Amino acid sequence: MDRTVGVVLTLCMAFGTVLAIVAMLLEQDRKKRNPASEPPASPPQPSRTSPLAGFGFFLALVAILMVTASGILSACASMNEITRVPDSVRAALDLAAKIARYVSLLPAVGAVAMALAARGSIQESGGRLGGKALYRSAFFLSMLSGLLAFKDHALDPAGWVAVGGAGGAGGAGSMMSVNIGNPDPDQGWLGIESAPPDPRGVRIVRVTPGSPAERAGLQAGDYLVDLDGTRLTEDAPLRQRLGGLKPGTSVKLGVLREGVSSVLTAELGTPFSTLLKMVTDESNDDGRLLVLKAAGAERRYTAAELMQVCAAFDHDVNRLTVIEPALRLLVDPQNAFQILGCLDRPDSKRTVSDWIAARARSPK
Repeated sequence: MDRTVGVVLTLCMAFGTVLAIVAMLLEQDRKKRNPASEPPASPPQPSRTSPLAGFGFFLALVAILMVTASGILSACASMNEITRVPDSVRAALDLAAKIARYVSLLPAVGAVAMALAARGSIQESGGRLGGKALYRSAFFLSMLSGLLAFKDHALDPAGWVAVGGAGGAGGAGSMMSVNIGNPDPDQGWLGIESAPPDPRGVRIVRVTPGSPAERAGLQAGDYLVDLDGTRLTEDAPLRQRLGGLKPGTSVKLGVLREGVSSVLTAELGTPFSTLLKMVTDESNDDGRLLVLKAAGAERRYTAAELMQVCAAFDHDVNRLTVIEPALRLLVDPQNAFQILGCLDRPDSKRTVSDWIAARARSPK
């Protein structure tokens, strides 16, 4: 959606520039065909209204009407408690509201260009043209419509949430990390940070919450001794071997914990940075939902990660679809209310607040 806004703004600026240039050329041509004579002692009464002022006022009215229609559509989409419309209809209404709001910038920019041109034309007419009230009203209405169009975007903190920030699930740190933050979606991810190797094996410094390593039962302080029966004595072979395996591959890990050896099985996953890139690369919400479905319903997120995932979606109805199952597996439930920042509509925020409160009340 941000890319669409940029394209619309560029078109608006180009449209306004072209209109202003055309208006100036027409005015210059008019003055050449009707050279100014000596100004009379007293300015004559305007004989007619400047057509540029009238056209600018018309465009400003169109912009205001489109912004009003956008507000009505958005209100209908958010009043689900009263209207009880299906989720698909709400998403369509929300999309129509956004389109109307951004397209309203075109007539608003045109109205500003016409108002400026009309002002110059009236001033140079020597009192023969009227329409000051019209072009001033056009300028005011166009500014008002532009302010209304961007009101929600400017005041909503979710619009400023960066999509590429925290690396919590990636597990980046000062220690060596095992295939963390890899951009290749075909490379398996274990989710550990390791210290420099020693003769006992690869010592685990940190296990990423929600990672395949945590689900397998690995803990900080464990030593990885072998992978699928092949002994590990350095960190590099571990990185290389895991890098050649795809997500979903099961591996057997020989583990040494407090002098006791055991074998754990881990199913490799996809690092969060790669998952987020795959989600944001999709062109619509349906594709993004399919990516998250393929990542697995049991995947755990931090509150910051869940916000980043939800910020990639266009509609609240799809964000709620992602948030509801993820809340019960949240790594840091004490930060759950941060997720409200990625939602647009008040009713969506109330719904998620209710889910968070219900989860807090439920027995552990």
